Amino acid sequence: MLVLTRKAGESLYIGEDIKVTIVSTDNEKVRVGIEAPKFRRIFREELLLDTKTENQMAAQSGMGEIPDLYRRFLPKD
Repeated sequence: MLVLTRKAGESLYIGEDIKVTIVSTDNEKVRVGIEAPKFRRIFREELLLDTKTENQMAAQSGMGEIPDLYRRFLPKD
């Protein structure tokens, strides 16, 4: 991990097309601005991890319910 010290108003680049600017600092909070091409998806880490966990839980649960539900809609002989 690269650790840098930046002041409010200072920037850094990731590659040639992503600019990260320190907008402001206040006690323990830092506001960061990110300029990137629209095709670059930017996520907050906690949301990405929450989504990953939710997807794993959904994939593991309820799989037995789908065939039962499907059978309810099959034509009866």
